[in-house]
Order: sequence, then C-alpha cells, then structure tokens
Amino acid sequence: MSANTMKILFITLFLIVATVISGMDEVQTYGLPDAIVVTKSDTTTYSPPLRALFFSATAAQTITVGMSGSGASILFTYGTAGTYILPVSVIKVYSTGTSVTGIVGLREHTGGVTHPTPTATPTATFTPTP
Repeated sequence: MSANTMKILFITLFLIVATVISGMDEVQTYGLPDAIVVTKSDTTTYSPPLRALFFSATAAQTITVGMSGSGASILFTYGTAGTYILPVSVIKVYSTGTSVTGIVGLREHTGGVTHPTPTATPTATFTPTP
C-alpha cells in the first residue's frame, strides 16, 4: 500500500473517530467536522475547540496542548515513529514543547447550514440470517 493511500486511510479513520468524540448529530449535519491545518503557537486559541488532533511523529517527539475544559497545559510524548490520533478537546497547540509536525485538527462545523431531519420511511428491510 502506498504512503498516500495510508495517509488517506488514517485521515478517514481520524475523521470518523473525531465525529464520535465531538458528539455531533450526523442526522442534522450530514457530514463530518471541519479539518484545519494547525499552526503551533503559544498565543493562538481555537474557538470552537479542536476535538481531536492527527499528526505524524518520529522517535521521541512531543506535543503540548491546552485542554479546553481546564485550560491546563499537557505534554504528550511519543517514543516511536508513527501516525497518531489524539482524541482530546484542546484550545491551544503550543509551539513551546511541540516537536511533531503536520498537525491537523478537527472541530465542529462552524457554518450556519442546518438540514432538516429526513422523514422518509425505508422501502426495504434487511434481516441477517444466522
């Protein structure tokens, strides 16, 4: 499997996990949360909070975040190379103490579009056989 295919699979998995974490009602939103490129900064505050982070790390890399609930700064250390999903709600990704790169953040969609709940009834049913 190519590196690009692996990245697409990881991002897809990341989006699915973040949707579950964010508690979004998919019936109303018809989709997944917004994905944004995160720039490490000691001063930038994300509003709404980022519900999960996706990034790659090489051996012994770190990421320092500000938690959305308490505002506490937490340092996460990764000792092995890999692509990671950090399913936490954060308002900051600090430059100081963060060595990972290529960070993507997921947050709730901030647009004003809402969709009505579908009212159609199913036309067929499926019953699995044992």
